[in-house]
This record gives sequence, C-alpha cells and structure tokens, in this order.
Amino acid sequence: MRHLFAVTAGLESMVVGEEEIAGQVQRAAQDARAAGTVSAPLDRLFQQAARTSRTVRGVADQSRADRSVARLALDLASARIPDWSQARVLIVGTGRYAATTIASLQARGARALRTYSATGRAAMFAAKYGVRAENELGAALADADVVITCTSRYTIAPSDIPAGHRLLVIDLGLPRNVDPQVGELPDVELIDLELLALHAPVPELAGPAHALVGDAAAGFAADAAAAPAIVALRRHVDALLESEIARARARGDDGAVESALRHFAGVLVHGPSERARELATQGRLEEFAAGLGAVYGVEVERPEAGTATADDAASA
Repeated sequence: MRHLFAVTAGLESMVVGEEEIAGQVQRAAQDARAAGTVSAPLDRLFQQAARTSRTVRGVADQSRADRSVARLALDLASARIPDWSQARVLIVGTGRYAATTIASLQARGARALRTYSATGRAAMFAAKYGVRAENELGAALADADVVITCTSRYTIAPSDIPAGHRLLVIDLGLPRNVDPQVGELPDVELIDLELLALHAPVPELAGPAHALVGDAAAGFAADAAAAPAIVALRRHVDALLESEIARARARGDDGAVESALRHFAGVLVHGPSERARELATQGRLEEFAAGLGAVYGVEVERPEAGTATADDAASA
C-alpha cells in the first residue's frame, strides 16, 4: 500500500513529485475496472492512492513546482537549442504525455511544432493542440531539428535518420522508443531516460511528502483491520433498527418515523466506527472488539482474506 501511494504521488519518480504518473496509475485502475479484474478492496486502495497524491501535491505548492520528466528533458535540451522559437520540433506520439510536452515547448516559445503517429491519430491530435500533422516519419525527421518521442508503440531506428542530418533526439518512452544506436550516429545527440536520471533534482519535499504517504497507508491499513468490528456493530444496530421500524409500521406510523430512526442509527454507529479505526492505528483493536462483546454481546468475526466484509464498513 505504501509503495502504491508513493508511486502515485510521484515520490518514486525520476523527478520527485512528477504529476504525470498519477494519471497513469488512475488509467490503469480504470482499465482494470473495465476488464473486471479489480476487487472492491483493491479498487478502494487505488482511489485512496489518487486522493493521497492530490494531498501530497499540495505540500509546499508542489502542484505549481514545474515537475515533469518532459520539462527536465527540455531544460537539458535548452543548452543545445538557444532559441526554441526557431527550432523545428517533431513530437512522436499523441497521448497525454505528448500533450504535456507540447505545453512545455510552447511555454519556451516553440512555434514550429509537428506531430507524427503510426496509429493514424496525428491529424486529430494536431487539430486539437494547434500543431501540424505529419504522415510519413522519414520525411518528418528530415525536416526536424528536435524530435521528442513519448509513446510505446514503435521504435526509431538508425535507418530512420537521414544520413548527415543534424538532430537532437529526446526519448521519453518507457520502454524505449528510440534504438540506443541512434545516439551513436555522428550528427545525432540522444537524450533518454537513463541520461535524465543523472540530472534529476534532489528531492526537497521528501520529509513531509513521505510522512503524508506513510500516514495514508497506515490509515488505509487501519480501516481494513477495523472493518470486521465495524461491520459487526453495524449488523447489530441494523437488526435492532429493522425491528423498531417493523413495529412502527405495524402501528401505522408514516415514513417520517422510519427516516428518523435510520438517521439516528447512522449517527449512533458513526462515532464508534471512527473510534475503531483510531484504535486500529494504535494496535489496540482487540480492546474495541472486547468492548463490543462486553456491552452488546457482539462477536467479531475474522473474515478470510479477499472477502468483501470491508465493503460494508466503507459506508459506516
């Protein structure tokens, strides 16, 4: 859990606090939901990871701290490109990372931006972001000063680079989009993730950010541990509630009585549920379970791993 929260918050990224990774994690979770390969507890775990990442990004104005692998790559490339407004830039890819890269380029004054996609989406992407679409990779490379790859579908090989053409290639793909031998060509300079890792800034938000991640992971674990006790209490109160509602209906009472009873039951369960989670974080959950047994005669069942008991507790 801690690893997932840290990764989603960008604390394990090459550039600490990188924002793009949170979107990648959320899209992975969405794909899993669509494929039916995620359980309810795991789905809640990913939702909590997303919430934690937003909290971490708020630390020390992190959301405005200009953190991105693409931006780091462009910072390095700026030593080779003194005037971005005069540079002819080709972006290979049409995903969200490509859109982020375009925004970073435009912020540096780049205007001659083009995009290429082997999947045929270049025209639609180009129209959306105000750049020009290219249909043939070789011709596009021959007319570029800088090429930036941010896709995972194909690789640029040495044979794709026109002979004698001076070119700066930035490979942001994972896995690689560009054959490493491209960097050995006499007129080509290659900046890839391996090189970027050497220049990544030292994390300055590690202390408070990791503390937030640790607290979130501990809190999620405590919720999972407390779930059986919370569910046992809810079931006990629900049984009493349904009995009273049945008696009220038998007397001919209107729906207002039932609504009031249900609201009261929710209020009654909320405080002890929060106390159970608090005790779980302190390693004192057994005290809560013992209290339920002593006061209500409620026995807390320990569910098998992977059961959906925790689902009931989520709404408590």
